[in-house]
Amino acid sequence: MRSISAKSTSTFSGNKRRGASKRAIAGRSLLGAALLASTALIALPAGPAFAEDLIVDGQDREVINKPVDLDGGGVFVGVDDGDDATLTIADGGELESGNGYISNNDGSKGTVTVSRGGSWVDEASILVGYYGEGALNVLNGGYVRADGDVNVGTNLGSTGTVTVSGKGSRLVAGDDIVVGNLGEGTLNVSNGGFVQSYDEFIIGYDSVPGTVTVSGKDSRLVAGGDITVGNLGEGTLNVLDGGYVQATGSVEVGRLNDGVGTITVSGRDSKLKATNDVYIGYYGAEGTLTVSNSGVVEAGGAFVVASYSLTQGTLNIGAASGEEAQAAGFLQGADGAQALINFGDGDGTIVFNHTDEDYDFDAIVSGEGLLKHEAGNTNLTGDWSGFGGTGEISGGVLSVDTEFLGTMNVLDGGALAGSGIIEGEVEFEEGGFFQVDIGSTDVLEVAGTVTIDSGADVRLVAKGPLAFELDTATTILTGELAGEFGSVVEDLLFLDGTLSFNDDSVELTVNRNDAAFSDFTRTQTQADIADAIDSLGAGNGVFDSFLTLSSEDDVIDAVIAVSGEVHASTQASVIQSAGLTRDMVTWRLRSSLASDHTAGSGEGTHAGLAYGEEAKTPAAFDQVAGQAKTGRGYGYWGQAYGAYGKTNGSGESHTTERSTGGLLTGIETGYGTDWLAGIFLGYSHTETDVDDLKSQTGMDSFTAGAYAGRRYGAFRVQYGAAAGIHDIDSERNVVFSGFDETVTTDYRAATVQAFGEVGYTLSGRNGFTVEPFAGAALVYQHTDGFTEEGGDSALTGSSASTTLAVTTLGIRNGFDLGRLSGGTPVSFTSSIAWNHTFGDITPTTDMVIAAESLPFTIAGNVGARDVGLVGLGLNFAVTPEMDIAVDYTGAFGRDQQDHALSAELNARF
Repeated sequence: MRSISAKSTSTFSGNKRRGASKRAIAGRSLLGAALLASTALIALPAGPAFAEDLIVDGQDREVINKPVDLDGGGVFVGVDDGDDATLTIADGGELESGNGYISNNDGSKGTVTVSRGGSWVDEASILVGYYGEGALNVLNGGYVRADGDVNVGTNLGSTGTVTVSGKGSRLVAGDDIVVGNLGEGTLNVSNGGFVQSYDEFIIGYDSVPGTVTVSGKDSRLVAGGDITVGNLGEGTLNVLDGGYVQATGSVEVGRLNDGVGTITVSGRDSKLKATNDVYIGYYGAEGTLTVSNSGVVEAGGAFVVASYSLTQGTLNIGAASGEEAQAAGFLQGADGAQALINFGDGDGTIVFNHTDEDYDFDAIVSGEGLLKHEAGNTNLTGDWSGFGGTGEISGGVLSVDTEFLGTMNVLDGGALAGSGIIEGEVEFEEGGFFQVDIGSTDVLEVAGTVTIDSGADVRLVAKGPLAFELDTATTILTGELAGEFGSVVEDLLFLDGTLSFNDDSVELTVNRNDAAFSDFTRTQTQADIADAIDSLGAGNGVFDSFLTLSSEDDVIDAVIAVSGEVHASTQASVIQSAGLTRDMVTWRLRSSLASDHTAGSGEGTHAGLAYGEEAKTPAAFDQVAGQAKTGRGYGYWGQAYGAYGKTNGSGESHTTERSTGGLLTGIETGYGTDWLAGIFLGYSHTETDVDDLKSQTGMDSFTAGAYAGRRYGAFRVQYGAAAGIHDIDSERNVVFSGFDETVTTDYRAATVQAFGEVGYTLSGRNGFTVEPFAGAALVYQHTDGFTEEGGDSALTGSSASTTLAVTTLGIRNGFDLGRLSGGTPVSFTSSIAWNHTFGDITPTTDMVIAAESLPFTIAGNVGARDVGLVGLGLNFAVTPEMDIAVDYTGAFGRDQQDHALSAELNARF
């Protein structure tokens, strides 16, 4: 077979050539044009296919960007010692060949990159790092397929590296893929890359290392047969950060003598799946499987640990023994079923070294092996009745909540807990603990002897409300006792424990100590709530949970969670909702009284409505509004608005956020020569959230009112009144240590208010006006009592009433902006003002818990007494009978801000 080689001493341009050894053709499938100055275009014989070898050697940089078929000829990239050659297939380039050799001899370097839609189809095998240092990069949608094997690191002393990265990038082998055959091999799959072998996938063969890493979402590796990691050699498989690896057959971690295999599956959505078994240590090899950080390993058959004698197998949940603990991962059977774990005749170990506080391990375990528990809180909930091995607890807490056939040793720093049965013997060494959850009355049963060193202790914890009856001995451990625990260790604020021993049992008596619930509070309100909880007595879930608290911070969290602050804060939301309605109507009336003294109404107000004979519009509206009817007439108006407000927490109150959406509509008419009057209806919905307390209320408000006003030349006077009904529903998620429930209620509030405003307009040139103004309002609010439902923390609140007076001083200005291209007049208004509130601005509600506790008073979030107001508005006189306005108002006070945006449509007839 002839060979086609590209030497750096030859130069090719188009279809021309230098040197008699090369033949050039035109219009056929050729290697692409040069991308780099040192890149040569290889000229090939005419015809659709060439029985030629493609040789890229020396320092050549060759590029294929068109179809090339070598008709079975081989590809050699990096041939001789000292070569550093590259071949790039990209941008529509297609190469069909026989065997592919990347780095063919000792001391050579060769790199093939297939990217950007390029493809390489090999009819035989691709050997990456055949004798030298080879690299294959499949990037950004590149495609490589070998009908035979893909071998990475083929012969002794060679090094092969394959990278498959990017969505749509694929490497496929019709037979096996071997990473680290006799040379060192590395495969990295990332960023959505895909690798597939139609038969076996072997990592680390015959005493050399092979490493495969599949990382990132949508990165996948699929084997049509078994996946073997460490087959006589040293193999490593990492499945990280959402990577996915699947074996249609089994997964073998460490296979045959001297094989060392390591698999790590770590990260959420990371998964290793075997259709059949997962072997951890197989046929005399050493295998380690680590699953951590929510990674998942699925075995359609069983997890077989140390299958044969002279085999070592280790299964790590979280991290390896002695390493820093990590979050646990998960094992499962086919499609999420219970995992089956079988310990074989070798040296098999399962290690729990994780950071989870409540990790359920529900596998079905059999055989004889070693369980090592070093960190984390693990609950054995599966079936261990077939496990005849030994458990060692040197750290964390192991809770046996099933039948455990083997024996258990509790070492210094370890803790045993649970409600199951241990068929073998149990030994508590000095520094070991027996942990008892006083939130349940479960008993750990031991069929064999329980040997207790006097340096071992009983440690009390609470995972829920106190389940023990106070001052009553309760059995916590049974078995043939040999020794006694030294003491009871607890960090509970309100409880103490004492032990008593029988020949076959240990009993615990829980006593209330002298500390009052309020001893650990920091304010009088917190103390009042704590005393109210204390008054409930045993049997109430809030009281029973409070008993088990272990720190001052837990106490503060509990009283705040129970407090019901959101109900008091909702009173402020009721008043603010009424205030929004008042402001909208005030703006509306001011707009309707606009005359030639003002270009608008203030905070985003509108052109005048010509109801009276003498009513006039600002200069920019003269032509349009002058066509309106004079004398008495009617105007319909509608206003949609949305508002958001936030009051930061201060003192004992917490940050409150509120959002409102509403609609006002009304009808008005002029009478006499200067008077105007109207009526209105409104609806709004307000959400009040106290996120820190997991509390929220929803409020539907229905409002009706009337208004009137007139202008005396430049002087304006207006007033109005409104009444509102507010339907409120609430939900509180009451959560503190050992307690979690949701309570709800609904109730009603009402508001009545009267308000007025006066202003004096100073007119300037070109429609410019300035108006000082002053306003006042009197607001009465009443909230009905309520009783929550849903649990022991349900509150009963008393009715509450508040009367406030509000004054406003400010100045506004307006001017004409001219006309839009269609002739529509536009005016602009702005204002600044100061708002002061008289009266008790702190909303409060009197409460009792479960309708029976001592009462306490809770204050809601306090709004600012003094607030600065900013208003902006645009008005568009669309026709003589209709105008549209858009307004913004901002209110800013200490620890408070509110923003309102409204759009209004006015129609006259």
